[in-house]
Amino acid sequence: LLLIADGLLKKLSERIPTEGEGEVPKVGDIMCNFATPLKLYEKYVKHFERAAHFLAEKRESNKALEEFLLKTKQHTPSLFDLESYLIMPVQRIVRYKMLLEKILLHTPPAHPD
Repeated sequence: LLLIADGLLKKLSERIPTEGEGEVPKVGDIMCNFATPLKLYEKYVKHFERAAHFLAEKRESNKALEEFLLKTKQHTPSLFDLESYLIMPVQRIVRYKMLLEKILLHTPPAHPD
């Protein structure tokens, strides 16, 4: 999923001008090219609740795991906890939708997209 997100960011960054340049760029082709890879998010989201529940159960039943995760968090306070990393792809797909809605809001009716 990270490779997909990085690839999409790279392509959009190449196409979208810096703020204030006025014209709405064409991004529909980029999003269409990423439609199939983005379907992997669907599988991730589908299994997210089960994975989060599994992790919670393991943290509760495996004290060594719980201690390891707590020590890791204490030694690297700038890092998120494991649960936060698990939800990031779920949040990212929502942000993609919001991005497209915002682009659409500023896209003139005669625009090729």
